[in-house]
Amino acid sequence: MGIAIAEELARQGASVTLVLGPTDLTPSNKAIKVVPVMSAKEMYDACESVFRKQTL
Repeated sequence: MGIAIAEELARQGASVTLVLGPTDLTPSNKAIKVVPVMSAKEMYDACESVFRKQTL
């Protein structure tokens, strides 16, 4: 579901960074910046880092 949301936001012109856990799926929109993670700790750390740089 996160990939679908990211793709729709990118389609609407948003700059999108997606922190993505283990999956065989990848966003089809190459404008989406993907931060791959493998563990819950990596997810937390990546989100903390990414959130500080984002504007809503």
